[in-house]
Amino acid sequence: MAGASGYRLALVFLPMTILMIASSLLAGRWTVEAGPRWSITARCLLLAAGLVLTDGYLSPHPHYGLLSAALGLAGIGIGTTVVPITSAVLSAVPPERSGMAASATNTSREIGTVTGVAVLGSLVVSQLRSSLTVQLQHLGIPAQFQALVINALETGQIPQNTSAYAGYGKIVQEVIGAAYAAFHDGLHAALDLSAGLALAAGLVAFITLRSRPASAETLTYPFRPSDRDSGPP
Repeated sequence: MAGASGYRLALVFLPMTILMIASSLLAGRWTVEAGPRWSITARCLLLAAGLVLTDGYLSPHPHYGLLSAALGLAGIGIGTTVVPITSAVLSAVPPERSGMAASATNTSREIGTVTGVAVLGSLVVSQLRSSLTVQLQHLGIPAQFQALVINALETGQIPQNTSAYAGYGKIVQEVIGAAYAAFHDGLHAALDLSAGLALAAGLVAFITLRSRPASAETLTYPFRPSDRDSGPP
């Protein structure tokens, strides 16, 4: 989104934020009706679809309405997944251990968030560097200037107004175009990986979870009364 102001970027992400909050409020009812298995599976598919569409609409000059809609779909997937995951965890433990289970769930979610940001950020930077290096070599940019261009891109210091560099000919425009293309390649790799992980999570949920949460009696008494009263042989 070349040259977009902070205000416009905020508007692009606003539907995602609103739908994430609204869907999380309704996720409890959906989980009760469908169970955690189908809830988590379906919402992981929504998240993956939103990420794939976002990747398709992402460009230096995107259609902001379509991009916002794609991000909104991803927001629904994120907002509606948290509740059934927590429900599935709490239904798998006795009530007296629900606090431990909830704490473990929140901790794992925070660790996953930090790890995801680190891994995806590293993927974007590495893909950006490799793609931009190849394109700069193709343009015939001297090696001593390639590091300057890469540093300018990584620090966000790409000039928006190139009229001051008109004396250098079209090479400046080509370098800036290569920079945007390389950054898009990095985002493309990160979004593809995120969508793949969301699909994998949905598949794991579909295979491992039950269609309905266990009943309160099963959670409190995992064995039949006759089994508990009989005692050891």
